[in-house]
Amino acid sequence: MHVEKKSELRSLLKSGDKRCKLVEPRNTKSCVWRFFNLVQCDDRIEPYACCKTCGDLLSYSGKTGTGSLLRHRCLHSSSSNGKFGIRISRTPL
Repeated sequence: MHVEKKSELRSLLKSGDKRCKLVEPRNTKSCVWRFFNLVQCDDRIEPYACCKTCGDLLSYSGKTGTGSLLRHRCLHSSSSNGKFGIRISRTPL
């Protein structure tokens, strides 16, 4: 099963459909993966990552990289409970 729309995938995950699950990424280089899981449906990795903090789905592809994950709001802003979110900064080369 290939999920065409993000909303369809979100519904499957929320409903607890056993065909879809969140999996820990393996062999990663970026530190951002401590805060995200990959989305797998019917043993196929979908082009989305799920935030472990808020559950939001973000587009992700190994070809395009982790830029969208690094810009995600949970990593840069304060949360609704008053605690600061995790901040990831890039150090200049």
